[in-house]
Amino acid sequence: MPSLDSILKLGPTWGPLLLALLAVSAIIRHVKKGDKDGWSVLTNASVLLVVFGCTVALGGWYYYRYRYLGLPKSFKDGEIGILIAEVPGDSGQQRQAAYARAIHETLQGEPKLSEVAKVRLLERPLPADPERQHLAALKLGRWLHAAFVLRPSTVEGV
Repeated sequence: MPSLDSILKLGPTWGPLLLALLAVSAIIRHVKKGDKDGWSVLTNASVLLVVFGCTVALGGWYYYRYRYLGLPKSFKDGEIGILIAEVPGDSGQQRQAAYARAIHETLQGEPKLSEVAKVRLLERPLPADPERQHLAALKLGRWLHAAFVLRPSTVEGV
């Protein structure tokens, strides 16, 4: 049986799945001890309840990861939302933050615009392929009600 440390090293993608499989196997072993017929374990209420609970919990966790993890909060109605994606190869999101600062400074010159325009950083990396990147940026922009999704790229070191 794997240790908790080895499960945690699997990360948020595979760790919960392994924990669910371990829970199901533990309940099956527990029920199977008092049962002569191995196939009736699969129809046992406690096994079905654990399998159903693990399925719902895993489904919820993976949906949360897909839909919300790495995304800022949604923009409100009446706001002009500007999302700035990560710059490829940018360590520490320094260039991404520089884009946001430059936009903030530009908006400060227009008081009415600075009240409604909001800039947020996108922590979730976009795919490397430009077409898939464009589709992912559009999808995330729709989810967050953003008016603009900026996908900065480095051109000749700039």
